[in-house]
Amino acid sequence: MTTKKIFGPPGTGKTHTLLSIVEEALDNGIEPNKIGYFSFTQKAAKEAISRAVDRFPQYDKKDFKYFRTLHSLAYIELGLGNDSMMDDDDYKELSDKLNIKVSNPNQKLKQYGVSWQDDAYLQVYDLSRIKQVSLEHQFMHPDTPFLKDGEIKLRKIARGFEQYKKDNKFMDFTDMIIEYTKRKVTPRFEVLIIDEAQDLSSIQWDLVELLSRSSKSVYIAGDDDQAVFKWAGASPERFLRLKGEQVILNQSYRVPLAVQEKAVNIINRIPENERVMKNWNPRDFQGLYKKHNFVFFNNFNLHNNDWLILARTKYHLDNVEKELKKTGVFYSRYDKKSISDRLLNAIISWTDISRGKSVSLKSVKDMYSYMKVDEDVAHGFKTMPRASDTAQYTYEDLKNNYGLLAKKDMIWRESMSDISDSKAQYVKKMLENKQNLKKDPDVRLSTIHASKGGQASNVLLFSDTSSKADEAYRRNKSDERRVFYVGMTRAKEQLHVVRSETMYEFGELFWS
Repeated sequence: MTTKKIFGPPGTGKTHTLLSIVEEALDNGIEPNKIGYFSFTQKAAKEAISRAVDRFPQYDKKDFKYFRTLHSLAYIELGLGNDSMMDDDDYKELSDKLNIKVSNPNQKLKQYGVSWQDDAYLQVYDLSRIKQVSLEHQFMHPDTPFLKDGEIKLRKIARGFEQYKKDNKFMDFTDMIIEYTKRKVTPRFEVLIIDEAQDLSSIQWDLVELLSRSSKSVYIAGDDDQAVFKWAGASPERFLRLKGEQVILNQSYRVPLAVQEKAVNIINRIPENERVMKNWNPRDFQGLYKKHNFVFFNNFNLHNNDWLILARTKYHLDNVEKELKKTGVFYSRYDKKSISDRLLNAIISWTDISRGKSVSLKSVKDMYSYMKVDEDVAHGFKTMPRASDTAQYTYEDLKNNYGLLAKKDMIWRESMSDISDSKAQYVKKMLENKQNLKKDPDVRLSTIHASKGGQASNVLLFSDTSSKADEAYRRNKSDERRVFYVGMTRAKEQLHVVRSETMYEFGELFWS
């Protein structure tokens, strides 16, 4: 077995490098099912498959059966099905039994292997399993959330959770990795690739080591400077301790000079014994780095440019959303648009039929969903029960045969009165700003953590943090420096760092 460690600073083409390894293996006649490519997210795994199929059209997507996440590998190899895993109803029942508030994790949490949501007790218990430490040790950890009823209740809930899974023969995401690793039998790979290694937890590292033993060539890629998921149990120390040939990618194709200088200044404040020192070059573009004591969104041209607005916490993102709606900016948050496709289609469709055009059944249903019964549309017609799935409808068709009461000369706001005033005002403001609502928003909102792997021409980064993050920063400044380093290096052209009037902000690095 040969092992190579690949360090990829921001924008240096780490994914491209790994996919080139895949291509080389295929060129050398290695079958796709002898290549293991394990990424941190399903999206990255699908990207790898798509590129491999484009390069080698003789193969189909299903040929790359081991291009997936480690959790997905465990799920498949253990022969699990949906009935084996905790679902929403199960978590609700568990909540009732244990008298706690807990729900099934959303997709973003699932990709980190998190098996809890909402409840601090389950969070602490699951982290103890992910990190392979005792419950007492995790309870005493300085970053552990406050548990009102202390360790006794924690142990009671932990026992209750395990008993519930045992009684129902269920597993959670943590169980999958632990149980699969115990089997000691894994596929044998000619080439094994592990991406985003700095984000792997202790139990995931155990599985990686098991996979490596039966693999000929092993490539482990990551960047310890971008290790921002310790809160979810990540163990970047295992990546740093890994033995093998070391390669550092040193040319960024994303980060301009002005941004790179500031970002490197922050990351280099981490002590040398806590990281691998890296010298990497920015792309051949000066770019812009600018600080702001406060920001008015109408001072930025957010309407026709590619923007990524980043905040340390969800709370600050909520405040940003309010301001964007006030100023009529079309945006998305975690890929969810600020205005639903249904409402957008309803507005466009009404405009079309009021101008004499015909629209589809779906468009009619979308319009009717925002119309008031007996004011905009007759009772019994709101869902178009007698309509044909393939037919097109004009205003006259709907008025004469399908209960439309709204007058043709009404604007969309008047014809679809079942829309809240705040939402209507927001849409009106966007239309006045000539926002293109037919394409994906140019402005995206995200927490810094969720933005990892993303990029944008322009980044607006808020230096606000939280009381909890501030406390953690004062205990260990390195982790928070990594978080803001990740946020800064999403920028391809301009980085604007904003200081707000909050109690906690990351001022030591940006304003000193």
